[in-house]
Amino acid sequence: MHLVPGGRYVVLLGRDEVSVVDLHADPDEDEDPIVCKYETEGPLNFPEGCVWVAENGEKVYILQEYTSPIIRKVRSRDRCRSTVSTYTLIELSLGEDGEASLGEKVTLPVVHWAESLRVHPVLDGCIAFIDDDMGVTFVWNPAEMEYAALRVGCEGSETSEGVTKLFSKDSFIFFANDETIQGVEVPYFQELEEDESVIMADLKSRAVPSYSVSLDASLSSAEERCIVNPASPDLPVVYDVVVKDPETDTLKVHRHILEFDPESPDDIELKLVEVSKPTLEEGASQLFVRRQMQLDGRVATLWTDEMPEAAYVSLSHALGAGGKVTKTKLRLDEEGDEVFEFGCCFASGIAVGLKESSIDVYELV
Repeated sequence: MHLVPGGRYVVLLGRDEVSVVDLHADPDEDEDPIVCKYETEGPLNFPEGCVWVAENGEKVYILQEYTSPIIRKVRSRDRCRSTVSTYTLIELSLGEDGEASLGEKVTLPVVHWAESLRVHPVLDGCIAFIDDDMGVTFVWNPAEMEYAALRVGCEGSETSEGVTKLFSKDSFIFFANDETIQGVEVPYFQELEEDESVIMADLKSRAVPSYSVSLDASLSSAEERCIVNPASPDLPVVYDVVVKDPETDTLKVHRHILEFDPESPDDIELKLVEVSKPTLEEGASQLFVRRQMQLDGRVATLWTDEMPEAAYVSLSHALGAGGKVTKTKLRLDEEGDEVFEFGCCFASGIAVGLKESSIDVYELV
């Protein structure tokens, strides 16, 4: 479940359809809250972060993925078997009168070595596909049908979503894991021919190399690593590391600011600006960071438990100095229903919990 910025629409992702729900629909007036549906052909996957806003907030994109169960060699000279994943980009159009429509925009087959690709929205409207077995990242600009190939990633590494992040700033893309941050500037995009498949092995020789900086080794056992992409180019990139103090069983947030000079691309620095304890309430050590977002120079953090049955939203200054500004506790289990999904739109100040029989909307204060 994903809240579209603005707080009115929710995108629900099913195994065989995509639905858009209007939270402003009035059931007393017999208004159907489901304003549009998009039926897919067979069961599909939706990668993490597959719903995002592009073109300065004017477009909403949804990425669906189908990975073929057949692993094969693309060419006889290939040294290993490859997997084919087909990605379809769906565009959500929102009208001022409350109308919404879903339409297929473009489809892209990608041939890769890794069992699955990690997918991240980057820059403004682009998508990065990471093949960790090969150490190659393919950046796709679907609006212009252009691409760039980068060496951002750890070749042959057994990475996971919990300890690796991809983020961008200006024309730079960064990849962070427990030990390093790698960065690379996207110098140019090349035209992608219509109906052309992407073969990751062909990109490796001409991929733009990256540079890296080592991180503080004492943070290598961190439970959570959260990178907040700025909503404005004037805001800094916030890199939070959440660790649990083994002596007190409490959480500590190490807040860093990423600093780099575009004129000296190998000069990347993580500046520690604050170490704080999130004062949520007793039992907070069992919470996890679900999402972060910068808003007017502050960082909003959504914390939930594993179910989730409860959630907190805390606000803090991006540059430290001032600690926590406010917090909101959301009780998601008042009706006894299990909460299957949870979404939050900090820009509009609301959160949404998807239960078995209802969608509950919470106002953040």
